[in-house]
Amino acid sequence: MLDKLNLEKTYQYLLITLAFFLPTTVFGANIVIAIMVILWFSSGNYKSKYQQIVSSKLLIAPIIFYFLRIVGILWTEGLQWGLHILHKIWYFLIFYPILFLIIMFSDSYLLGHFTTLLFNFFSSFLHKNFEKI
Repeated sequence: MLDKLNLEKTYQYLLITLAFFLPTTVFGANIVIAIMVILWFSSGNYKSKYQQIVSSKLLIAPIIFYFLRIVGILWTEGLQWGLHILHKIWYFLIFYPILFLIIMFSDSYLLGHFTTLLFNFFSSFLHKNFEKI
């Protein structure tokens, strides 16, 4: 099935959809991200993907950040709150490297970035208008 699917085009459409959902709804953005991650995992070539992640300092940074947060919990008085925050950002470890690789190796990552900025700009006007209602 994935042989017939053009992953590059699919990623582009999903990135544009993600750019629309990010400022409007968390649920929609999470669904799009989940679809992208499932496609990324099901596309194979794991050794190459692993090497790309390990060789990039930008992709290793979230992992180090997360483990520093774990170490930081040792000095906090609000252990429950710290564990709650760790639970809320665990997906950052998985999704950030995958999304970064998808965007970085996309042919039109600048178009995706520009589209994201445009959707954020226009959705800010929508948000302001709904606030008055």
